[in-house]
Amino acid sequence: MDMAVSVRDATISETNENIKAVIIMAAWWREPHVGQVRALAGIWLLSSFVLATVYRSNLKAMLILPHLSLPFNSLDEFVQTDINCFVVESSVIHDTIQVRKIFRICT
Repeated sequence: MDMAVSVRDATISETNENIKAVIIMAAWWREPHVGQVRALAGIWLLSSFVLATVYRSNLKAMLILPHLSLPFNSLDEFVQTDINCFVVESSVIHDTIQVRKIFRICT
């Protein structure tokens, strides 16, 4: 009886191995090559990383830098406005503003 069971198990085992071999041989062309899959995965990861970085950078730029329009375009226009500004005395900007004021008064 032990011999009958072992022969039966061997027969089932051989049958399973034969079925696996037939399935593998029938689908050999469907298996992707490892190099191609890795290359495709690498390209996909790199492109998704670049797109995410560009999107995140543009989003930060739009949120961080608000659009601010100034009421003047030059130092002459700034001097003509009534906007208060703190400037350290005897600095280059202070001297320039004073010269512009004097020039504006003289003309």
